[in-house]
Amino acid sequence: KDEQILRYPFEGVGGVTLLNSDLWRLDEGEFLNDTVIEFGLKHMLEKIKGSNPELASQIHLFSSFFYKKLTEFGDRSEKGREKGYNNVKKWTNKVNLFEKRYIVVPINEYLHWYMAIIVSQSYGSRGQASTQGSPSSPRSRQHGKERGMPEDETLVIVFDSLQSSHGAVKTVMRDYLWLEARDKGQLRDPERNTRETAKVLHVDANVPIQPNHCDCGIYLLHFFDRFFSDPEAFTKLAWVSKVGRRRAEKSDSSQWNPELVPTRRQEWRTTILELSEEWKVKRAAEEQEKQERKRRMKKEQHQQHPSPRGLRSGLNHETREGEDDHDD
Repeated sequence: KDEQILRYPFEGVGGVTLLNSDLWRLDEGEFLNDTVIEFGLKHMLEKIKGSNPELASQIHLFSSFFYKKLTEFGDRSEKGREKGYNNVKKWTNKVNLFEKRYIVVPINEYLHWYMAIIVSQSYGSRGQASTQGSPSSPRSRQHGKERGMPEDETLVIVFDSLQSSHGAVKTVMRDYLWLEARDKGQLRDPERNTRETAKVLHVDANVPIQPNHCDCGIYLLHFFDRFFSDPEAFTKLAWVSKVGRRRAEKSDSSQWNPELVPTRRQEWRTTILELSEEWKVKRAAEEQEKQERKRRMKKEQHQQHPSPRGLRSGLNHETREGEDDHDD
């Protein structure tokens, strides 16, 4: 039976529901589906919230359906961009993307998973509290100059385990950010053209290549995990790979720890099964409490409002006692 085995996170809105059928997606040779990708990203973000809440507050994670809805019409004209933006405009009603340093966009195209992370190099300059070592601090800016890192431009870093180039993603996300800024009142001059106002650079990160046709989703989750273990360092590593391509050299992809990827499927399966047991115990306890609450309410209602049958029974008893007194 294809039953629900987990809802994660356990509390709050936006939880991911996993079924039994989602588990076999973690078998060797199978493609990960959107449910497993969503779960994996949310689970890692929850872990970051526990270990580094300041970093977690700088991250916005989009659904795996975001990019698909944004590009649904396949029309890059001004009208087409507007239609695509209108598809997802309400997705950020409760969040200000321009207060985030990292925006994560999982993408599936032609049965292939890859990921874009938008990095705001000017984070902290729009009124937010700057964090030590952020690109907006003098020390980090100086270090960025030494490394050739841009100071104010937004980076769209693409992580693809097939190492394909995705310049179109940069264009799509640049246009999206401009439309989002215009819609949310973040533009100083809404009439100026997108290309004139948006400083967005495209970077294809030099990441390990998958050895087969099916592990793209596993690599996506692995890249997210590694990147946010030290986002500043991996941003610089990705930038070095961009500069390195110009110089006919590449950064060392071994820093992404590709030797860990073969064990990831089993690790994710174990994580899901362990959380599933916790969730089932929690759900059973909540159901038991719900039933206990219903019984208490029913008992209280019965005490406050006795049934007509009970009243008749009491009346008959009093009548019989009166008859007995009369006979005496």
